[in-house]
Amino acid sequence: MEGFYLSLVLALVAVVMLRDARVLGVGQRVQRLDARCGDLAYPLFLVHHPITLVVVALLPFRLPGRSAWEPAIAVAPSFLAAWLLHRLVEVPIACWRDRVRPTARAATPAGLEAVQRPASNERPLTRRAL
Repeated sequence: MEGFYLSLVLALVAVVMLRDARVLGVGQRVQRLDARCGDLAYPLFLVHHPITLVVVALLPFRLPGRSAWEPAIAVAPSFLAAWLLHRLVEVPIACWRDRVRPTARAATPAGLEAVQRPASNERPLTRRAL
């Protein structure tokens, strides 16, 4: 349970720091880093365990305190696999998705806005006017 509370505190600190980043003037750099971390979060979740198993199986030597070092050695290959998964799978699928299903703003016809907004000299319809 100790690790849970430490993770909770660190997560809260990160949220507060990201929230205050714009106020402190370091917003652009921090926002880009946050976006990149967010892009890799799900692919890393998907690949970290299988990559760790493969790395552990391929280690030709035994390390003292082996259980602590094996996941540490698998960090770099896990991030590389997550980055490749993001670049080679997620980005092309997102581009294809945007071509097939455009965003809501692009799909809104120009005439729809004119129908919904009353002219400046007209009163908007209310229940009484109906």
